[in-house]
Amino acid sequence: MEVEMRIRGLLLDPSTNMPIIVLKDINSDAVLPIWVGVFEANAIALEIAKVSPPRPMTHDLLKNVLIGLQVQVRKIVVNDRKDDTFYALIWMERDGNIFAIDSRPSDALALALRLDCPIYVEEHVLKSSRVSGSASEKSSNEEIRNWLEGLNDEDLQRGEQIVYARRRLKRGESLFNAGDDFNAVYAVRSGFFKTSVIDNEGREQVTGFSMGGELLGMDGIGSNRYNGTTTALEDSEVCVMPFSLIEELSWQVRALQRHLHAVLSREIVRDHGVMMLLGSMRAEERLAAFLLNLSKRFTKRGFSRSDFHLRMTREEIGSYLGLKLETVSRLFSKFQEDGLIEVQQKHVQILDVEALERLLGPKN
Repeated sequence: MEVEMRIRGLLLDPSTNMPIIVLKDINSDAVLPIWVGVFEANAIALEIAKVSPPRPMTHDLLKNVLIGLQVQVRKIVVNDRKDDTFYALIWMERDGNIFAIDSRPSDALALALRLDCPIYVEEHVLKSSRVSGSASEKSSNEEIRNWLEGLNDEDLQRGEQIVYARRRLKRGESLFNAGDDFNAVYAVRSGFFKTSVIDNEGREQVTGFSMGGELLGMDGIGSNRYNGTTTALEDSEVCVMPFSLIEELSWQVRALQRHLHAVLSREIVRDHGVMMLLGSMRAEERLAAFLLNLSKRFTKRGFSRSDFHLRMTREEIGSYLGLKLETVSRLFSKFQEDGLIEVQQKHVQILDVEALERLLGPKN
């Protein structure tokens, strides 16, 4: 007997760092974890996140070949398990003839996602591997559920347990554009990004800068569309995290739900901070606050608090701070003359952090 399943998520095994595809019974809480290779997991992750590579990948090519030959994929079935290795069949039809092709489950699942065909698991396979709320604690696979429930906030902040795919971008390449459908949140692994919008007069308004360890795309949660365009300021890499899967997991993993709320809270606080920056501060206070904010963020990520490179141009800094390019350049020169910073092109060294803090006035 075949049990219909769906892909619930894609995670990393914390003990081996190998990807796990988690299949869930559509009619019960039973789930089936299947360990797969990195490349196969990436192929599945890209389709989950609806990320289109510039050229067809292997499974995209296979899909195109099947469509071109007028072959219909009816279903895929995980039909056996031997020595902890899963086996699958891809059931196809052409000219009225139905036949099955032997396949690795990972390849079959990647193809099923692309062709939107149902996924099944033989009942005896599910029973031999089942992870459910009523499963015995002696089951080795029960450790997976315990691990999912046991993720703590520190683990989640590292982002290592919820990596679905990685995407590399060249300098100047857009991660997403304003108005694009919202389907994923992106964690910056390396590099630097700016987010911007176009005002009513057609001018770019920079709304934020993001670096390694920070999230992008959260502004699309409410409207289901990205509100701004996010562009790489240098060669960068992000982790693609399909939001539908994050949302679903957050109902089952309390730590993830708390972390998601904390991230949203930080986004609100950051937006309020930007509004204060633009609405109540003098020009020199805005630049001082900007440099101190970068310093704190670099420090949090283990870099120098006083010696770093600015990936953005001064024009982009001015757009973000609501200042003209000439004003930004003048203030950099003034800060250098006053001994607060040392500037050499985009390299900045903060010489007197306390003096910059004094520019912002007394702390409450």
